[in-house]
Amino acid sequence: MLTLETKIDMIVDQIEKLAFALDHLPSLEWLSTEVHQFCSAFELDTESEKKILNILRTKISVTVGEAAVLVSDKPREEWLSEARKTEIDWYFWNRFKEQFKQKNIPKSVLKRTDTDTDKVLSLLGDPKLAIGFRCRGMVIGDVQAGKTNNYSALINKAADAGYKLVIVLTGIVEDLRQQTQKRLDTDFVGSVSIAGQSGKGRETKIIGVGKSDDSRLPFCLTDREADVKKDPSYSISTILEPILVVTKKNKHSLERLSKWLSSEVNTKNGSVKQPV
Repeated sequence: MLTLETKIDMIVDQIEKLAFALDHLPSLEWLSTEVHQFCSAFELDTESEKKILNILRTKISVTVGEAAVLVSDKPREEWLSEARKTEIDWYFWNRFKEQFKQKNIPKSVLKRTDTDTDKVLSLLGDPKLAIGFRCRGMVIGDVQAGKTNNYSALINKAADAGYKLVIVLTGIVEDLRQQTQKRLDTDFVGSVSIAGQSGKGRETKIIGVGKSDDSRLPFCLTDREADVKKDPSYSISTILEPILVVTKKNKHSLERLSKWLSSEVNTKNGSVKQPV
C-alpha cells in the first residue's frame, strides 16, 4: 500500500513531466487543475493538494499576471519617463539581467519583472531631487511568485537611478538575515560581502552578477557573519558605490543604524537629507 509521501512524490513527478512537455509556460490555472485531478484520483485531501501545489511552484515557472498598483488619493508624479531611462547607466540592472538569462528563466518572466519594477521605481520618488521626501508603499505577492527576484531587481534599478543607500530589513532571527545577505550577494553585490568594504581586494570572492562584470561592487555595511557593527565610522559621502545594509528587525541593530545615519560624520556634509 502506498504511503501519503509516496503518492505526493508520484504526483509531483508526473505533473512536472507534463509541464516540461508543454511548448509554452504553464499557467497557474493549468497547474492547479492538474494537481486537483491527480489528487482526486489518488483520493488525497485538500491539505495534500495545497502541499503538492506549493512543491510544484518551487520547481516549475508559471505565467504570472500583470501587477496591480494602488495609490492614495494624493497624486504621484511618475518621474521615470522614457527620456529619463535613456539618461541612466543601467550597470547593475544589466548585470542582474545577464544572470537571469543564465538561469534559463523564461524571457516572459524577465520582461514582466522589468515592467513591474519600473512601475514601483517610478512611484518611489526621484532620487535626484534636491530636497528630501517621504514615500511609503507595500508589495504583496503570492507564495513562490518571485518576490525575492522582484525586490532584487528593484534594488539593482534603484542603485542605477541614483539611490545611494539600500536598507533591507529581515526577520528577527540571524539565520534569515544571513540568508537574505547571501541572496543579495549573488543578485546585487556580485561578491561574498565583507562588512566595511567595496571594490575588489585580495579577499574578494566574485559570485553571481559579478561573474559577468565585477568592475563595480557595492559597499556593504553588513556581511554574512555580521549585522550592523556598534560604531560604523564610514562617511556616506566618501563612498562612491551604492551602500547595502541587511539588518534584523532588532532594537539594538536599528538603533546602531539610526545613530550612524544621524551621526556627525554623515550630517556635517549634508549626506543625509531630512525628509519633508
